[in-house]
Amino acid sequence: MATAPDRIAETDAPFGVRDLLGAARRRAWLIGASCAVAAALALVYLADKEPEYRADARIIVEPNVTSVAEDILSTPAQVPKAELVDSQVEILKASDTALQVIQRLDLANDPEFTADGPSPASLAIGRLRAFLGQSPAEPPADPADEGAREARALEALGQRLDVSRVGETLVIEVGFSSRDAEKAASIAQAFIDVFMAEQDEARLGEARRNSAWLKERANELLDQYLAADRRLQDARGRAVGSAQLGRSRAFLDALEQEVETFKGLHQTFVERYTRSLDWGSYPLMQTRVISAARPPLDPSSPNKPLTLALALVLGGLLGTGAAIILECMDRSLRTGAQVRRALRLPYLGMLPKIRGGKGVPDLGTSRFSAYTETLRSIRVAVDAAHPHEGSRVIGIVSALPGEGTSAVAETLARLLHEEGARTLLVDATRRGALAGALPDPTATGLARVAGSVTALRGMIDEARGGADYVVVDLPPVGLISDAASVALAFDSFVLVVRWGSTPVSVVDAALARNPQIARRCAGVVLNRAVPSRVRLYDNGESADSYLARHASFVRG
Repeated sequence: MATAPDRIAETDAPFGVRDLLGAARRRAWLIGASCAVAAALALVYLADKEPEYRADARIIVEPNVTSVAEDILSTPAQVPKAELVDSQVEILKASDTALQVIQRLDLANDPEFTADGPSPASLAIGRLRAFLGQSPAEPPADPADEGAREARALEALGQRLDVSRVGETLVIEVGFSSRDAEKAASIAQAFIDVFMAEQDEARLGEARRNSAWLKERANELLDQYLAADRRLQDARGRAVGSAQLGRSRAFLDALEQEVETFKGLHQTFVERYTRSLDWGSYPLMQTRVISAARPPLDPSSPNKPLTLALALVLGGLLGTGAAIILECMDRSLRTGAQVRRALRLPYLGMLPKIRGGKGVPDLGTSRFSAYTETLRSIRVAVDAAHPHEGSRVIGIVSALPGEGTSAVAETLARLLHEEGARTLLVDATRRGALAGALPDPTATGLARVAGSVTALRGMIDEARGGADYVVVDLPPVGLISDAASVALAFDSFVLVVRWGSTPVSVVDAALARNPQIARRCAGVVLNRAVPSRVRLYDNGESADSYLARHASFVRG
């Protein structure tokens, strides 16, 4: 038998997969309730959430090889296609594009994009005022400023617009979500139309600027050509009457070369100016629609199956987390393995909870049951610890009040008496003198006496000669030290712990305070157990988990 110095509580085993599965089975109601609450909240959200429709359109952007400026300068600029497509994506997202869509479709006057919805706090206050019978507060007036409405519409469009490049391709997808399918399609298509119109405008603008520059440069070259030609004609006139004809010939050749140069440049720029007028209709890049926006048939949001699935998963995770927390906080004893591991004391069995929660079993009708088998295991443990002939004094103790020591002492004494042993039952939970003379254990019926712990020593010595068993119901040793003062007068103690209630730390502290009781403890009994739930805690690894299944076999 373990002695007081040997009683060192072992460290709990690590929380493994089996423990996690066991905790899930034990707290299945909590996990199920969490899933049900999450599903209910999801259903409320889905019922309150107005469906939204998403329309998508796709365009492809293919850059051309040359442009007007490249043709003029003869220095082609190689722009990477990926960067070009990404630039067009940013243009589609730009606020200027969105503002043109707002103005084109008059979205600044559309309540879906300009109305400020009430905040959750405002809704709660409004419902409270309605519950109290008060009139709801007047909503704030909508500002008539066109700029404010456009700003709200611009913000709303930015939140619902989705522009992205499709993979590594040159395709750009424009998506827009709205509570109306037709509106979603028209806005998505409007972004495409505005973007392509901007591209056309940019192309025409570049062509106009290039043409104006070419025309201006051609006019400058024409003036230079005409000026050079006049100088040449003047020089020729002066050279006719000049005596130095050779020197004049060289000067005239230089002037003629200058005239030809300006003439050639002028003709070149005139040709390029003429070609620029044709280049104005040639785009810098080809942008075409490959998939126009169409009104969707089904809403894209909310996704009801996905929302419910996520709610159930989230509810299950929260419920499992709460179950693990409760399991870690639960330090009570429910299995024999926990008793042996935490208290380092023998485990004698479980006493099932009596229907109604009060009273003691009628041993006349249940002499063969799980309850009485545990009582018999107490007798076997006491007899094995004291095989000598003579009376055995058994103390029934607990760490706290309400553990059921009185019922255990009562039923143990009655069982011993009915099985032919001379038995004396002593109620020592009261603080006072013994009530009357000591009864005769050999008389018909169970001998009972009530008194204080301080009067037990002499009474026990007197009872040893006439009783086979003296069963003493003692006060809780965790709060009252009376039992420790007479512990040497007892042969054995039986520690009663309420199943799934008393923290193991309290029981361990009570035994540490009473080493004489711990040294003489024959074992621990778990009282008021629920057989149908025992299997949830020991995973079917002990005989206790089969009490409910084989109750008829135990009864005989």
